This record gives sequence, structure tokens and C-alpha cells, in this order.
Amino acid sequence: TPVGAIPEILGKGRLGIEIPLDAPDHAAAAVRKFITEWRDGDWQQDAIARQYAQAFSRRDILERYRALFSA
Repeated sequence: TPVGAIPEILGKGRLGIEIPLDAPDHAAAAVRKFITEWRDGDWQQDAIARQYAQAFSRRDILERYRALFSA
């Protein structure tokens, strides 16, 4: 759902998609599309991991958790 920082986290479709809460047909279509892409070899694990690492630095994430839990 497009709530809070979710759209930013998904990276405009690179790391996931948004589906409206009241649209199960959209969710089903997205799952079918993902399964087809996976079967066709379109999901390259290394490429996805690199995109995620570029978008979310492990060091930055750990620092945010430290700040959150030490407050």
C-alpha cells in the first residue's frame, strides 16, 4: 500500500510494487506476473541484491536501529 515511506522503499517498482488494499484482482495479477518472471529467469538474485544494497546501506540501517532503540 502507498503508506508512509513504502513507495520510497520499493524504489519506484525496482524492489517491489504497490497494490491498493481493495484490489485483490491487482494482487493476483501481480503474483502471476512475478511467478512468470521468476520462471522465465528475469529475476537475477545478484542484481536484486545489488539494487537493494545501493538503496539501503547496511551501515545506515544499523545506525538507525541503534538510534531507535537507544532513545
